[in-house]
This record gives sequence, structure tokens and C-alpha cells, in this order.
Amino acid sequence: MNAGIAETIITTPVGLAMQGWASRAAGHNLATYVHDDLYVKSVYFESGEDSACVTVLDISGIDAVFAEEVRGIVGESTGLSANSIMISATHCHSAPSIRPVAASCSPEDFKNITVAGSGSLDLGEKPYLKIQPSVLGGEINREFRGELIEKTASTIISAWNSREPVRLLYGEADVAGVASSRRVFLKNGEWGDPRSEGFNEKDVENRTEIDPLVRNIFIQSKATGKMIGVLVNYGTHPWLLSVSGYSAELSGVVAAKIAAEFAEDEEPPIVLYTSGPLGDVTMIWNLDIEEMWTRHSEETIEESLARREKVFDVELEKMGGRMLDGVTDAWRSAKEIAALESVSACSNQVVLPFKDGYVGHHPDVVQTNRQKEENRGQLTEIQRLSIGSLTILGLPGEPFTSLGREIRDKAGKEPLMIIAHANDSGGFQYIADAEEYRRGGYEMVISTLGEKAGAVLVDEAISLVDCSAKRT
Repeated sequence: MNAGIAETIITTPVGLAMQGWASRAAGHNLATYVHDDLYVKSVYFESGEDSACVTVLDISGIDAVFAEEVRGIVGESTGLSANSIMISATHCHSAPSIRPVAASCSPEDFKNITVAGSGSLDLGEKPYLKIQPSVLGGEINREFRGELIEKTASTIISAWNSREPVRLLYGEADVAGVASSRRVFLKNGEWGDPRSEGFNEKDVENRTEIDPLVRNIFIQSKATGKMIGVLVNYGTHPWLLSVSGYSAELSGVVAAKIAAEFAEDEEPPIVLYTSGPLGDVTMIWNLDIEEMWTRHSEETIEESLARREKVFDVELEKMGGRMLDGVTDAWRSAKEIAALESVSACSNQVVLPFKDGYVGHHPDVVQTNRQKEENRGQLTEIQRLSIGSLTILGLPGEPFTSLGREIRDKAGKEPLMIIAHANDSGGFQYIADAEEYRRGGYEMVISTLGEKAGAVLVDEAISLVDCSAKRT
């Protein structure tokens, strides 16, 4: 087994619109400073003539056209097939917007439910059915998007060029005190926030579960024995507070901490942070939310930003430390991945059904509107990479934890790493099981997909995982 790994800073000059949260400390969504650098990172695996590659960017998400263009550039330079290249995003919420985001509610409704955090609009008998197509992606900078395509492709090529004989190990461990359900349904029919003052667990009717495991691939050079890379996979939204500066948020802090922990002779490994199923999961906030989201009357904007960022940094440091504990626990029990002489890759196009009555979202500037069957569904991609006995499954958009759990239970593959926001994100956003659609709420209001989409995704994913010899 050979592997290569590379990274490139993608931080761009301030002033671009950021994606992931509309209400920011500065009163607008334009970046005013750089909190920490954004990266694109890539790891390439090769056995004989077969290969697989995982790439992740510190942005909120990519679209299918972005993935297609990157794969085309890489293929011309290396001969790698498109279905061997997986491109995902950390889903950080403080990075420039490069893709439009469709939703099945109007911009005004989106603003209301974002502020309320409940999705409890008057939507009739079906609480998730709001048919007002719009694109909510904000301003997309074409120049930055083009530069990012080139940098992503060159980073993959650099990883391919740097390949060397390696030893691969896999380890997983529980992480405590980081992830929390973001969908807490109360007995009175309202949505609750477990972080709010006066919240009572006895009032909870239902809450979604989290996946407590952090899953990791540790990559060691056979020549030197040093750790050259770590691929981390954990299911939670990585943001705490959307400040007004570029930031990789949790993914950046975790990557930096792991790199420092495993550095030898001042040579830190490159750490890729990927998100598992995360649609219904956020981080546990221990800060005063009202205090952090309110500008004091006597403050200037600059003073307000400085005050809020201090708490932002404290919380990120705390969460990053807990993630590092989980990764080091996983390293202590890590075992070599078996059957490394075998590498394969395949992908399938699938159509995820829209909500009943949804007639398609607004045409967008980068042609991600890939609708099929007379606008009854969204054409997207699922992908499987096999590296010895390890399976990596790439799913589009923001699937709920329940879908990941169902795939694991039915596929029966271990170890199995599921990467969300893979190759396509934005035409539909959240993907959930049917029961969550019936409950409604913020995620189900804005998603363009219907309640059957989760079952379709699960069935197609299991089929792809089981078909280990299939190549498309």
C-alpha cells in the first residue's frame, strides 16, 4: 500500500460573503478579518493499479459541478478515474460561499425560522410542506470559486505525486461532551433548546440520537515510522458561533491539536477532518447564548466582535481538547487495516424525490440544478471507496444520524466510515427518515426533499456497499 498526502491554504482576502449563518456579529455576512486559515487537504491511497482519494475543504459545502470540474483536471494530469476521487467539506460556517443553496421556503420564512430555530410556521397539515422555491446561498464569488477548483485539483495531484509505502491503522473511540441533538421536540408540540435557561428534560417528547464515535485512519511512513497523516471522521455541525471572520471552526482546531500531538522532529502530520452524518447534530454550547448574540448598546461593532470572539475561542479550545482525547484514545487501540493489497472505488447516480408539490428550485449561476423525472427528484451521487477491509461511504448533503445508523446496521460492514457533504450539497440540504419529516421543524421546512428520500438514500447506499466488485 502506498499513500500520499498534501494540503493547501485556501484563505482568500476578506470581504467575501460567508455561508452558513445569516445573522453575524458585524450585522452582515461579509468577512472582515481572518480568525484562522482555511485549507484543502487530500489523501491518496494506491495498491497496484487501483486507487482511492479523499479530499476535504474548509467550506460549508460543494456542488456536483465543482466536483466534476476538479475530477476532470485531476484525471487529465494523473489518469485517475472520477469515481476514485471523493471531495467533501468540513461544513464550517465561516468560509466564503461557492455554491447556491436551495430551500422550499421563501427568504422571509427562512429568516424567521432561522431566528426562531423552530420551524414552527403555520404550514397546514404537513408541517414540512412549504412550496416557495428560492436560492439562499448568498453572493457567490466566481473568481474565488474558480481559484478553489484549481487549488483543490493541484492538492490532489500533489498527494498523488507524494505517494510512498505506508502502514495504515484504524481506530475509533467515544467522544464525550461535544455533540448534542439539535432536534428536541417537546410534549407541548414546540421545539426546545436544551442549552436554554429553564429547560427541563421531563418536557421532552422526542430527541434524535448522536453517534458518539470518532473514527480515524492513521497513516505512518514505512521508511521513517512517522505519522504523516490522520483522517478523522465525526458527526456534528462544526460551528459554535458564526463570527465575522474566516474560520475552519471545530475542524481547524481539531486538526491543529492532532497535528501537534503526533508531530515528530517538528514534522506534524496532515490531518483531514471529515463530517459524519450531521444533519440533526450540533455541538454542546456552554456559553450564554443571549449574551453572545447581542451587541451591547454602549459597544462599537469592533468592541462587540472582540468580546464575542473571546468566548468563541474558549469554547473551541474546550471542544477541540475533548476531540483530541477521543482521537488519542482511538490511537491507543488502533489496529492495522487488513487486506491492504485490495483497493477499489465506485459511485452511483441516484434520484432523491422532492416533496410533493415541489416544482424545482430557482436556476442558479453554476448549473447545480440537476433535476430529473420532470422535476420530481434531485439527481445526486453516492460513492464507495474500499481500502483493504475498510469501507468509506460518501453521502451527499446533510443526512441525519438515524440514516447513518440504519446503513451501518443493514450493511454489516466494519470498519465503515461515512462521510457527509461528499461530492454534492446544496440542491436539497437535509435528508432525514420519514418520521422526522412528519414532526416538521427547521430542517424539514427548508429541505427540498420529501419524506421518502431517506429510505432511497439508505437502500442505494447499502446496495453500493454490498457490491464490492462493482465499478461504474
